[in-house]
Amino acid sequence: MSNDSPKIDLNNLDKSGWKTYRFDEICQSISERIDPTTTDLDTYIGLEHLDSESIHIRRTGKPSDVKGQKLRFYPGDVIFGKRRAYQRKAAVATMHGFCSAHAMVLRANPEVIDPQLFPFFLHSDTFMDRAVDISVGSLSPTINWKTLSKQKYPLPPKEEQKTLFALLHAADNLVQANLSALRKVDLLTQSYRSEVFTRSEWPEIKLKNLFSVQLGKMLSPKAKLGINSFPYLANANVQWDSFDLSKLSEMDFSEKDQKKYSLQYGDLLICEGGDVGRSAVWKNERSPCFYQKALHRLRPLTEMSSEVMLQFMLWGKSAGIFTGHTGHSTIAHLTASTLKELTVPVPPPSEIPRIEKQFASLKSITYKSDETIENSRVLQKSLSNQIF
Repeated sequence: MSNDSPKIDLNNLDKSGWKTYRFDEICQSISERIDPTTTDLDTYIGLEHLDSESIHIRRTGKPSDVKGQKLRFYPGDVIFGKRRAYQRKAAVATMHGFCSAHAMVLRANPEVIDPQLFPFFLHSDTFMDRAVDISVGSLSPTINWKTLSKQKYPLPPKEEQKTLFALLHAADNLVQANLSALRKVDLLTQSYRSEVFTRSEWPEIKLKNLFSVQLGKMLSPKAKLGINSFPYLANANVQWDSFDLSKLSEMDFSEKDQKKYSLQYGDLLICEGGDVGRSAVWKNERSPCFYQKALHRLRPLTEMSSEVMLQFMLWGKSAGIFTGHTGHSTIAHLTASTLKELTVPVPPPSEIPRIEKQFASLKSITYKSDETIENSRVLQKSLSNQIF
């Protein structure tokens, strides 16, 4: 920014000089159609390639991924998800390509809004909340252009827009820098997992000789109506290296069942169904707590720790080792017999504490990076909402 850029106090932003525009005055909806089977364009953007609350496109598809007519876009256009607008997807194209018909291709009118400021405006609560409100349909709410085009929004004068863009761009740069740092930590963690679990000199031991394996209690209508109800974990509560306890159900566990299906600090829980090997280490997040049959509980029989075994499962997911056991990357069930026969490279007992400590250090850095990213995103959103 130059020294003669207008000074703006966001806490006391003067909007008396702002003008209100219809959305079709702010931008155009580009409806140029493309047939993926005949186009020379090789980049496809679906809604699945757009990240919520981000103006950046980091993933793409190819023409062979899709069928039916799509929408052409050009560099600088914004791809806005008109279906399920609550997902807040709107990102700037930096290349030529075509996108899903469940999106709108929006092109800023430079006479009204700086094209660089436009995507930040689209991510403001002022725009996104309205977009959700005017969506129609219950299962898959969608915005139609005719309704959106009539919506009115106040915008700052063009001479102020460069300064406002500079503020939002700086905040976005902070988010992107933190995301880049997190990706480097993720790569470092993956590299260390590979280093640990591909050591040819370490013996490979069957899991059944390292851990006891116990499936949880079968869920039944009778169990849900019992008088000795306790919280229990289901498949959906176990994520990769974490637990989602926002929806925790209760089930009846007799005194005998409580002994058999109790959870102890350090138990490793592995999902029987869904994402193969999805697992996390229990650290008494709730006590007492039990678990359903959809989960395997692993409890150490040797010096091999649950934390190191968790890292092996994470490595196994990325390395694709479960495919050899199941024939699929995802299967309906990961049986106890298959799990028990899984061979695991086992470090010498003297090495396990050091390996655990290194993984814990990397995890701590990841958590701190996640926290920093969240704080920088909050700052970016706060700036956007102060402006718009």
